[in-house]
Amino acid sequence: MEHALLNPNQIRLNDVEVNDCPRFLSEKLTELSHSIYFPKDDVRLPLSLDGVISYLPVRKPSAEEFRNFHKLNLTYESPIWDPYSTDFSRQEEKFTDSKGALVTRNSVHANIQMVTTKDSTVSMVLSSVSMSLEDKHLIDELEKTCIVSVAQSSNYRYKVTPEELAKRWNIGLSTAKRTLLATTQRGVKDIASRSLAKRVKPVTAQLRYRHLRTSLYTDTMFSNVVSSRGNSCAQIYVNDVDWTRAYPMKSKGQAHDTLDLLFHREGVPAEIISDGAKELVQGEFRRKVRAAGAHAKEIEPYSPWLNRAETAIKALKRMTNTAMSKSQASVRLWDICLELQCLIRSSIAHNIYALNDDVPNTAVSGDTTDISHLCEFAWYDWVWYLDPVDFPEDKRKLGRWLGPAHDIGDAMCARILARNSQIISRTTYSPLSTSDLNSQQVKLLQESFETNVRLVMNEDDRIKNTYVFEVEPSEFETYSDHYTGDQEMMPQADEYDHEAFNEYINAEVMIPRHDHIGAGRIIGQKKDRDGNPIGRSNPDPVLDTRILEVQFPDGNVQEYAANVIAEHLYSQVDDEGRRYLLMDEIVDHRKDGSAVAADDLYYTDKRGVKQMRRTTKGWQLLLQWKDGSNTWIPLKDLKESNPVDVAEYVVANKLVHEPAFAWWVPDVLRKRERIISAVKARYLKRTHKFGIRMPKSVKKALEIDRDTNTSIWLDAIRKEMKNVMPAFKVLEPNASKPVGYTWIPCHMIFDIKMDFTRKARFVAGGHVTDPPSSITYASVVSRDSVRIALLIAALNSMQILGADAQNAYLNAPVREKVYTTCGPEFGNSTEGRYAIIVRALYGLKSSGAAWRAHLAATMEELMFTSCIADPDVWLRPFQNEGGLKFYEYVLIYTDDFLCISHDPKSILDTIGKHFKLKPESIKTPDTYLGANLGHFSLPDKPDKPRWSMSSTNYVKQAVANVEKDLDEIKRGLPNKVSSPMSTKYRPELDVSPVLNAERANYFQSQIGVLRWAVEIGRIDIMCEVSMLSSFLAMPREGHLSAVLHIFAYLKSHNRSRLVFDDSYADIENHFIDGADWTDFYGNVKEPIPPNAPKPRGRAVEITAFVDADHAGDKVTRRSRTGVLIYLNRAPIMWFSKRQNSVETSSFGSEFVALKIATEMIQGLRYKLRMMGIPIDGPARVLCDNMSVVHNTTAPESMLKKKSNAIAYHFVRENVAMGVIKIAYEPSETNLADALTKVQSAPVRQNLMRQVLY
Repeated sequence: MEHALLNPNQIRLNDVEVNDCPRFLSEKLTELSHSIYFPKDDVRLPLSLDGVISYLPVRKPSAEEFRNFHKLNLTYESPIWDPYSTDFSRQEEKFTDSKGALVTRNSVHANIQMVTTKDSTVSMVLSSVSMSLEDKHLIDELEKTCIVSVAQSSNYRYKVTPEELAKRWNIGLSTAKRTLLATTQRGVKDIASRSLAKRVKPVTAQLRYRHLRTSLYTDTMFSNVVSSRGNSCAQIYVNDVDWTRAYPMKSKGQAHDTLDLLFHREGVPAEIISDGAKELVQGEFRRKVRAAGAHAKEIEPYSPWLNRAETAIKALKRMTNTAMSKSQASVRLWDICLELQCLIRSSIAHNIYALNDDVPNTAVSGDTTDISHLCEFAWYDWVWYLDPVDFPEDKRKLGRWLGPAHDIGDAMCARILARNSQIISRTTYSPLSTSDLNSQQVKLLQESFETNVRLVMNEDDRIKNTYVFEVEPSEFETYSDHYTGDQEMMPQADEYDHEAFNEYINAEVMIPRHDHIGAGRIIGQKKDRDGNPIGRSNPDPVLDTRILEVQFPDGNVQEYAANVIAEHLYSQVDDEGRRYLLMDEIVDHRKDGSAVAADDLYYTDKRGVKQMRRTTKGWQLLLQWKDGSNTWIPLKDLKESNPVDVAEYVVANKLVHEPAFAWWVPDVLRKRERIISAVKARYLKRTHKFGIRMPKSVKKALEIDRDTNTSIWLDAIRKEMKNVMPAFKVLEPNASKPVGYTWIPCHMIFDIKMDFTRKARFVAGGHVTDPPSSITYASVVSRDSVRIALLIAALNSMQILGADAQNAYLNAPVREKVYTTCGPEFGNSTEGRYAIIVRALYGLKSSGAAWRAHLAATMEELMFTSCIADPDVWLRPFQNEGGLKFYEYVLIYTDDFLCISHDPKSILDTIGKHFKLKPESIKTPDTYLGANLGHFSLPDKPDKPRWSMSSTNYVKQAVANVEKDLDEIKRGLPNKVSSPMSTKYRPELDVSPVLNAERANYFQSQIGVLRWAVEIGRIDIMCEVSMLSSFLAMPREGHLSAVLHIFAYLKSHNRSRLVFDDSYADIENHFIDGADWTDFYGNVKEPIPPNAPKPRGRAVEITAFVDADHAGDKVTRRSRTGVLIYLNRAPIMWFSKRQNSVETSSFGSEFVALKIATEMIQGLRYKLRMMGIPIDGPARVLCDNMSVVHNTTAPESMLKKKSNAIAYHFVRENVAMGVIKIAYEPSETNLADALTKVQSAPVRQNLMRQVLY
């Protein structure tokens, strides 16, 4: 053909590569030089030269060639090529600045967080910019030429940044980050340089329709406004992980039509669950569901909270209202906005346990979700789109982006609102540039556009200011689609029965669930097999023995004791019953007319100095709470409580230059970067435990053995594999994969126990299996229960034996059908073969439940009962030969048994018939939980054995580890240190250099070692360890030196023990008995749990020492509380902690300490009663403040400070009930004084001689 002229740029717009540089002029000659390359077809056509013009030799094909040969498309059929278009020149200008210098793509996409420059820098920058620039261009030029002190380039993984996504989708920054980690953006092109001449093409087949693999809940939501398409309602479909779809309807009778769209676009779910509305359970709807092979189910009548669609509707109403109000879009577009919000909601990485940090679309389809078609624009954003009209009318038209189009074009095709209010579908669209937004001509076009849309939409002021959806109350209102008018009535006063009326039903509570706190709703009381409610109610929560059922948002139901629920309900409200809420993230903002305008940021003070206005007036932020609710909070309040969260939100939404934020956000961000980055660095490094290096693999374990010239880890591996082999049924070498079983990986993990022995554990990769619906945790007895048991053993003349179950979990059968592939740990003859797991292997999600259930069944078979106060304490009534009735106990810590009985050997022998106990472990215990146990003789009865607990071996090993670490850097611990800390040293005033990440990690690990030493008896260092624990986030050199000083003290004082002396203490302090409190607190009595076992054995006396160091913290001026509680002469509980509030007097701090001690005593008395141990009278409480003693023993005394009212009345009421009685103890002999302040060596030793032996 003689004439075939094409513009190379027209070819390039079709993603065809054109290299028109002749080969002899190419700097680097390759196969692609001087050719046309088609990437999709991987075809290259070489070009030739005719004079100076590059050309491609072509001819007209024959009919046969046209039919049979492969076709290559040089250009798009549409849009029509316009050689006079100015789009290319406009796009080209964006990549050069005013001086002609190149502006890189990273610079175009730079996300400026804040600009901090000195006056000299500003003057230098301004002098380099032409003074003839208009104001509207000045900021653009500054962004191109200024050196930005803090800037964040677009992450190479994301073409849409987390900040941009948070702003466009109206979600929090953390949620946006999780969403981007769980999705892709393969279809997103370079927005900043996109031309209207180029189509937005999908670049992956992953954006097409998907199959649905879930059950769906459905319900109808109604709008206050009829949409532009005549819709007044929408049918909502949602599943358990918030995958959501909405289909607008003109009336609810069209619900069955939405099934056609659902099945066509998404697929057929396993079942569709509705609330029983006739449109959803009868007629065409039910016929279509059945015809598609799905099941139609109904929820229980009058139980709307069981329908997840109800929760989804509330969320969609909020999301749609927010998007519509922020964009000022016509309310008649609500149905299109609703569809977009459903797509967004299904693409957000919600904080839902079942999602596992993924998004609902991915959870349903199994494929990674791509959000290209959703994330480039926000709802109702301005766009240019191409309209192929005749010359000379401009083909570039102004429109509004309404989201992706359905069933039209490809995945990147979008809905565009045109000026005539018609909704069209286009793939040729682009955002408005900065120059467009600043253009007066474009602003006039926008005003004309909006006016015309309002006119065509017939939207008057009344409709314009209407919320599309009514805001629903936070609680569900009972309703039915078949309302008959019959309502259950609240019983009259004379009919009221506390048993029949459950005050907790429908209450919402944040309560521990698995490994996190979850929001649940109480739905009923558990019943036994005969349908009778379990337990009895009582106005006093402590006496309430009911078991209640709590339903969580994912539909699972778990059981909790009523007093546990009451504890969490009361702990989440203030004194007036208002609920405390935990913030999730900031999702929106707004301001009113009182907010300071951006051009009024500065003012001139009386000295003539230009100052920045310091105000937050007129601004509010929308907070999303952990329970899913939302609240508008004034900026002034949130700035004080969550400054970093607010600052990050401000940067993400480009509000830094607003007067309400400009004066404080940059400073917060500077501090945030310096502090948080250091903390993250050290917490990510977890290579040691108890100061000992931890291996992460078998290879690493063997390397450590070689480095230390030992075989400790190798021996542990061999021992573990010998014990774990019964858990596997190894198949034949060439056996196929077992049918019906799931393959899981297995690996070796390593641990260091509290006594510093190394342990290897072969575990299953349970993360690839579904979690069981039952509990998954192992038995862990509390430490104070162990101390009580040691005391009771001496008090009732019982013996103690310990035992260890060998590979405890392996005693229980497996609950899952899983298999694995044998690794090198199995030996050469077995490696590579398949093995079915037949026992509850460690790592399986059901193993904890299997072991616990197996253990509980065995203990119940032996007639033991689990203690309600500590489920891992098992008790059984017994009577000795002398006629003394008491209880014998078995305490369980995972696989460790501690048996306290007249004949513990027979009990362990019986247990050994069910579990394999290690023969060498069945003996009088000498260690337990890292502490040394043994008998101890006291002068009063030298022949009577008392039990003692010592940390000697633990302390010696810990000191040896520290000395080994110091020896590597040619340092050592000093000798003969007389006190844990110098009285002249104050940790809070330390200004030494901050530790680096490695040394900070070492500091944290050594604090952990010291904390456990305190827990097993080293009360003499408790105050100092507690003080230093406050600096775990950012420790300094001085803090590490203080820790090493404590180890030096332990080196010199490594022998001390707690003795659980069962003899009764002779307290000579003056206690006032018989005071009449009736006029003040009525006839109050201590609540005795009705389900407590009958007390048996000898009674115990409770004595508590309490003290407070008023304003002891020199920085915060907070006081420190110290509490030491005895049973008879045995120390059982100790406490040292800085108080949460600042008290203006020692009276206030002492009362706060006394309140804490009283709460500890209440818990201890409850546990003793649930263990069947008699209590002799009120607890004797000793403190060294006469004013406090007077106010708690004289009913007629009056409180002068209202701020202490809660502690004041709480303590006094417990005195009135007979729970405690209070007397004065001088500071010189108050044992709790050692737990509140640093003391000199003689004073500390004088007090500790009365506690430690």
